[in-house]
Amino acid sequence: MEINLKDQKEMPVVEKSEFVDIDIPYKVTGWLGSVDLSKENQTVLKNEVLLKYSELREIINKGEIKEFLNQNKARDREVYEGFYNDKEVIAEDKQYLEERISKSKNNMVQINDYHVKMYGNGKVIALEKNDGKSALYADDSENLYYYVILLHRPKPGTPLEVIR
Repeated sequence: MEINLKDQKEMPVVEKSEFVDIDIPYKVTGWLGSVDLSKENQTVLKNEVLLKYSELREIINKGEIKEFLNQNKARDREVYEGFYNDKEVIAEDKQYLEERISKSKNNMVQINDYHVKMYGNGKVIALEKNDGKSALYADDSENLYYYVILLHRPKPGTPLEVIR
């Protein structure tokens, strides 16, 4: 069956918009006030990102769950608050992460074949493999465990930190 669009009549459109003002019990700042990394020296920045990823890789490879959670504290807090997660969901999430890190221990793949990718108008940066997946992952011969890490610089002169 063939449809001739010229024969179709224009249909009326109705639009309605409303404004709703809702108070929320948290404030997620994310990278709102972060530094625009696209304006920094890209060679120096790339080395700093690689250094941070290497540090996180080593933490996971050693199975240092508490240190990994500490490195991700700000990100996790914003995610948990933003989704209104209760203590039970947070505990389940941490248990899941502990299991992943346990399986990743001594199985982290070397960081190579990657490129730097910026997001958030240049305020967020990551290392990605050529297929778009995170350059930070483990291979336990049964599964691949990817760790999606986004970094930002909260203020000029401060080190890069993990952000959601």
